[in-house]
Amino acid sequence: MVDRNRLYRIDAIVMHRSDMGEADRLLTVLSRERGKLRLNAKGARKIKSRRAGHVELFMRSKMLVAKGRGDIDIVSQVETVEAYRGLREDLTRSTYAHYVVELIDAFAEEGSEQPEMFDLLAEGLGWIATTAMRNLPLTARFFELKLLTLAGFQPQVFRCADQGEALKEAAANEFYGWSPSSGGVLCPDHAPGRSDAGRLSIHALKVLRHALRTEYHTFTTLTIRDSVSGEVEQAMLRYIQYVLERKVKSVEFLNLLRRENAVI
Repeated sequence: MVDRNRLYRIDAIVMHRSDMGEADRLLTVLSRERGKLRLNAKGARKIKSRRAGHVELFMRSKMLVAKGRGDIDIVSQVETVEAYRGLREDLTRSTYAHYVVELIDAFAEEGSEQPEMFDLLAEGLGWIATTAMRNLPLTARFFELKLLTLAGFQPQVFRCADQGEALKEAAANEFYGWSPSSGGVLCPDHAPGRSDAGRLSIHALKVLRHALRTEYHTFTTLTIRDSVSGEVEQAMLRYIQYVLERKVKSVEFLNLLRRENAVI
């Protein structure tokens, strides 16, 4: 019998899983109560295992966990809260889910309570599983900005990130700058002074501002040109990779999928 003092309960989402031993699953989860954890779902690969259907990738489950001898604890009981079935039924949705999970995994801390980040991941997976396919890029942009805000890295899009003054309206032949090293948008006058400052149109800037000012369901009613959508995506990717100091791996597969489908 397991010592009750070694047991704890968590609300968790499976971010990664891999085979462990002959029949176990090694899980990386984000929990509301304890942040990021590594857990062993013993026997989960057995055909008749009662745990198998509750520890699938991206699933949200209530878990009773027993402290292990090392840094990997053991799943004692598990019950599904939300399966997000749409994520496993469509490759594009699944790829976007991998993307947001990779971002969360990069920013989440191990062993500390992170309810806001957990709630964002739960909401984000729900959005990706159910939104119209055309809304997936906007969903990703909204998620990125909310996550960066939670992590303390919200980009500056309302004032010049270099000088701090209010941004003036760019002339027809002018562009704003987008400088990850400066922390966001630069006014047209200061953009040339930053070596990493790429161009940012007024249309892309308005999309970024709208995402930070409004709620998800309002934001995804936007209708924007593909060129603007791509511009915003590249600006955010540059910013995120600068903050993380590494590439986001799932983007490569997402781009490959887009080229093959020529839709999303």
